[in-house]
Amino acid sequence: MAVELKSRSVNPEHVSDTAVSVLAIGDVSYALAACETINSLLDHTTFDIFVSCDASTFRLIEPNPRIHLNLVPAKTTTNRADPFLQKMDALEWCWQSTDHTFVMHIDADAVLVHQVTDRMIEDGLGSNEIGMVEQTGIIETGMNRAQLYEHYRAVSLAFLAPSQSAPPLEKFRYFNSGVILFRRHGLRHFLDWAGKTRSELPPSHAVGQNMIADQDYLQVWANQHRIETCTDLGWQWNHCPLWDGDFPRTEALIAHLSNFCNGPAPQTIERLRQLRTGRSPNEMRQHQSPDITFIVVTYNSETFLGPCLDFASSKGSVIVVDNASTDTSVEIAKGRCVVVLSNQENLGFAAAANIGARSAKTDIICFLNPDCFVDRKTVAKAQVALNDNPRCLAVPDFVDWSGVRTCGRQSGYTRWKLLADLLETGGHWRVGQWMRSISHANGTDWHWPVAACLFVNRDVFDQLTGFPETYFCYMEDVAIGQLAAARGIPTVGLDSAVVHLERRGADVGAKTRNVLLDRARLTYARLQYGRAYVLFVRGLRRMLRIMSRLKALSGAHAMRGKA
Repeated sequence: MAVELKSRSVNPEHVSDTAVSVLAIGDVSYALAACETINSLLDHTTFDIFVSCDASTFRLIEPNPRIHLNLVPAKTTTNRADPFLQKMDALEWCWQSTDHTFVMHIDADAVLVHQVTDRMIEDGLGSNEIGMVEQTGIIETGMNRAQLYEHYRAVSLAFLAPSQSAPPLEKFRYFNSGVILFRRHGLRHFLDWAGKTRSELPPSHAVGQNMIADQDYLQVWANQHRIETCTDLGWQWNHCPLWDGDFPRTEALIAHLSNFCNGPAPQTIERLRQLRTGRSPNEMRQHQSPDITFIVVTYNSETFLGPCLDFASSKGSVIVVDNASTDTSVEIAKGRCVVVLSNQENLGFAAAANIGARSAKTDIICFLNPDCFVDRKTVAKAQVALNDNPRCLAVPDFVDWSGVRTCGRQSGYTRWKLLADLLETGGHWRVGQWMRSISHANGTDWHWPVAACLFVNRDVFDQLTGFPETYFCYMEDVAIGQLAAARGIPTVGLDSAVVHLERRGADVGAKTRNVLLDRARLTYARLQYGRAYVLFVRGLRRMLRIMSRLKALSGAHAMRGKA
């Protein structure tokens, strides 16, 4: 199949006979797991790495001369199999982009834990074209080899080659496609067959509730078409707790945390990192900037804290200020090369951020949310901005996992904008939106920074006396932006965007978040416009609630009348 090539050029000085194909598309967990996979390849091989990825994953991959990227356009599809079938597109692009003798595929939920060389690839394949590890069962469900054989006959073979008969059970191999070794010509043979077969089949790629994906193609190819050229690799090449009960064994080359077709869970990423770094240091940490300290405030932030700290700690020193978390946030932080300051109670964001700032030793500090992944480009642009104008607040834009971009430099508040916001958090979302549509609510004479990733010189932050601790959570970035503007310290936007998984930085429910946000906005309204303005807002919200109830009662009476 045709694949659009958007690659970084191959390093002409690098000598290796093996290329590795990695597919990294889908939600945040796939992207973060793929980063662990790629780092493990950098740690444990000299191979060139060819990554097919979507735009969100592309942002997270650090530049490296051994990494070559193929930016894959997002697909809108209802077919479950499509993201998995793209593994073959990724292999096609890898084959077209290089003339390496060997090609290795590794799933984005697997990591190398020992060194792998060209010679080991060659020895693993022997004289064969393709090699995979046989999956002998599924421990969790009790499914055994005979049942996997029946699944192959009834599903994979029935869909892909219905006119053919399965080999006898004693000759059948239920290969797992999490790790695949190819000779170059063997990969070409497989891709030609798979492409032709795929073009002649229904696009749904489903048999009842069963999905037909890349593994089914590879199993049919290995068991029906090229039996004499496929080899069963040793378990060390694809060691997985799904079928290896004594996981993890120290002799394994590759650890594979497969979660069937559900993708890696957040805790899987932490486990992958532990497996990888337990045997080799993360080389990226040797390139830290000595001029910047990241301050991360946590409160039950375990879900994505690990990746956040990994990205940050490769670019500077890190201080984690924990607000009495009851989950594993502190343990995750202590497992990394960061300073951890633990509060005995939840002091809120502003107070905790100020504690972190007082402990920083570098000229530049960056306040970073635990669901935000900072990249090297953003850090470099922030350093340039603060060097050009030391008296400023510098902030990038933010991109969520659906690709929506939010401006980090926000227009200042007016009475009208604040009223619209307060009506929304008071439960009158439509009225708030209507107010914005009929007026230019945003102020134009000052701006404030979204503090999910905020860079500032430490002495400037000290001059502003830190975030105002009147605010427990929310609106402290608005307040410091307004104060800075009043003192001639502008908020400047960086020509960069970082991934921000908004509202995933703390284990707080949506209702609690709304209450905290409303409370912060009311505090800001009182401090900026006085108690009379707050009484007006509360009175207006009360009146709108009464009107809404009367409208609902009127509608109910009308329905009863029609009945």
